[in-house]
Amino acid sequence: MWQLEGKGLDEVRAAGAAVTDEELEARRSLASLTDLATIIYTSGTTGRRRAAS
Repeated sequence: MWQLEGKGLDEVRAAGAAVTDEELEARRSLASLTDLATIIYTSGTTGRRRAAS
């Protein structure tokens, strides 16, 4: 699990700076429609949810 806070995205970007386009394409092409990926974004608020109008 990755949790990005503050400058976390900058750290991820820096970690991938040396990855070549060829390596990126090779890894991207390994993924298929049957692979599972989950991205959960929260705004960081902890307040109570409001009912939809």
